Amino acid sequence: MNFFFIKVKKTEDHIKILYKLLAERTYNISHHEMPSFISHQQFVCSKPYREWFLIKIDDKFIGSFYIQDDNSISIKINSIYYSRAIKDIINFIKENYLPRPAIKSKISKEFYVNIPFDDNELINCLKKNGYKPSQISYII
Repeated sequence: MNFFFIKVKKTEDHIKILYKLLAERTYNISHHEMPSFISHQQFVCSKPYREWFLIKIDDKFIGSFYIQDDNSISIKINSIYYSRAIKDIINFIKENYLPRPAIKSKISKEFYVNIPFDDNELINCLKKNGYKPSQISYII
């Protein structure tokens, strides 16, 4: 199974695809209500991430992932693809990008993945692939 990683562009097609994927998500960290399409469009056009990719298999877009300037990674795909895609996504990032230089207490020296607390399938998939957790964050 080949996954294709397509850099997000500020096109109407990409914005619509990302909006559809956002609506289909089970877990969210950054929002609890679906934003309006206009708000979403403005967000995408603001280039909020260091790098942002759509994930495609055959002719279907199945998710996205992004890298932030603090070396964090967010992977947003349906859990049915976790066992097949996670390793490919992480390998793609490690083969094509270097982490930003570390700044103590601000930027990790390594890439790390942010995961919604309840997404046990993704947590288990990462553990199964040899990745170790580094911290748990709580909202106060």
